[in-house]
Amino acid sequence: MLLPAVQNVREAAARTKCANNLRQLAIACHMFHDSAGYFPEGGTGNPQPGMPGFQGLLAPNDAFGRAVNGAVTGGNDQGSWLVYIMKYIELDNLAKTLPPYWPKEIVNSIDSSVGAYSTQASRPGWLQILAQKPWDQNSSRALPMPAAFICPSDWERPAPGTDEQLNYSNAFVSLKTNYHMSAGPALALSTCGDCPWFRFSCPRTYGLGDRGWDVCEFGGFSPGPGTVSPIPNLYGYTPTNYNGHGDSRLAVGMCSREGGRISVSMVPDGLSNTIFLGDMVVYGNATGNWPTLSSAASAGTQVPMNTMLHVQQNTGGSCPPEFNGAVRANWCNLYGFKSYHTGGCNFAMADASVRFISQNIDHWTYNYLGCRYDGQAITADY
Repeated sequence: MLLPAVQNVREAAARTKCANNLRQLAIACHMFHDSAGYFPEGGTGNPQPGMPGFQGLLAPNDAFGRAVNGAVTGGNDQGSWLVYIMKYIELDNLAKTLPPYWPKEIVNSIDSSVGAYSTQASRPGWLQILAQKPWDQNSSRALPMPAAFICPSDWERPAPGTDEQLNYSNAFVSLKTNYHMSAGPALALSTCGDCPWFRFSCPRTYGLGDRGWDVCEFGGFSPGPGTVSPIPNLYGYTPTNYNGHGDSRLAVGMCSREGGRISVSMVPDGLSNTIFLGDMVVYGNATGNWPTLSSAASAGTQVPMNTMLHVQQNTGGSCPPEFNGAVRANWCNLYGFKSYHTGGCNFAMADASVRFISQNIDHWTYNYLGCRYDGQAITADY
């Protein structure tokens, strides 16, 4: 009889600690905004030094956050939003060890689907490469996992120093953060094709009425059966997998994982009515390493909260029937907020307040909270 009570007390304490972490991260994002004039981008992928269009970190881009004369891609990795707020959470010394631009060879050695790197010990470490030191296979890890990036309720997080088998996504589980910036009702295309949650990213395209946003209208995306045609092309992009191409217009939430600078004035729904940061579990997402751009900005509200899948293998384009399997290619089901808190998730709103939201929230209401500009009145209790 005592064991459940003890477990409840522990979870209550863990949930409070998680909420405090989110509050501190959100406050740090506001401190960044005070300095830069915009919130940290979900990920930064400006051209590398020496390439046309390279602007340097935090350099002025055009009005929509795009690198002038440069292509923003995942191969030009300059870090996630967590990297850019580190000096505001007493992690400046760690931030200074990171290079201003991470060559693709280093990125591939720590966070990609390169099959040769199937275990932790087989991966060269960033710091060792950058310092031109030999890789030490006995080293527990090349980079630490800051405590502020960890939810204590995630009981599946491996113990520090363990040598994990990482074939499920070929990524360091030990460097995965439990906190993601919200992309709102964004789009997660995959090689699995159409899926049930796409319609919440593209309600007009799917004939579900004008909800205030429609990601399919941003670019050359053909969503599949059940859609309304013709599909307009507003910006000339293909908005796949939360990629913003450095353009803030493609961010229906507070971020995309390829940049786009969003300021307070660009959240007309109100900061207190817009989800900013939220919970994620390490085995429920195929990415998530805190240093890399395509990691901590890949969670959205179009997937129902606490849709739990465990990514076990890097199966490439192999997809299960009805999108229920836990494969790395199944972006559609993987990229939703989730936690091991009982009944829901902690979220930091864009005003830095923290709320626990039930997983039973009306799904349209959840997406209204995710979109920063839908203009919909939120009347349902959540």
